[in-house]
Amino acid sequence: MRTPDALHRLRGRFDDAASRSKSRLLAQLAAQGPGTRSWAALARLHDDLLFLHAFPDSPQVLRLARRAMARVAREMQRAPARVRKRGDDSGAPGTTSRYAWAFDVARWIAAEFPGEATIDWDAVGDPAALEGLIAAGVARAEDDAFDETGMHARTWLADAARAARAARDARDARDARDARDAR
Repeated sequence: MRTPDALHRLRGRFDDAASRSKSRLLAQLAAQGPGTRSWAALARLHDDLLFLHAFPDSPQVLRLARRAMARVAREMQRAPARVRKRGDDSGAPGTTSRYAWAFDVARWIAAEFPGEATIDWDAVGDPAALEGLIAAGVARAEDDAFDETGMHARTWLADAARAARAARDARDARDARDARDAR
């Protein structure tokens, strides 16, 4: 029996035997990966892991579901772009979601996932109007880049996203090092 299929059948059961089986299957997934590169199978497994994360039957299932979800997310992000494209607008890791978010939600996404959110410039009817809005909100020190260098908001946002990703990667590396040192 394949691990993802077995986990799918168990996800809505909450008896002791099911909980033990889920823990065993989740540990296998976290250690060995999902064993598939099929986008449909990865998406279904990711959905099952989200369910187990939202409705864990024990702290152990929650911890293992998080680990397995991180492993599956890495597999999804490593899939070729043509494969990931099938998952667009699904919210799955490694895919693109196009949605006009409310400001508070967009701000939360930008804070929680620095460098991951971007503007779909091809879908913007009047890029100049959006550029003006972005330029009006930059810090005073950054204002010179717009005024004196002719930098466009699109370039500024791309630079800011790269810097945010670099800062996040550095923070993640530091956290991993600190966790290793704590052991």
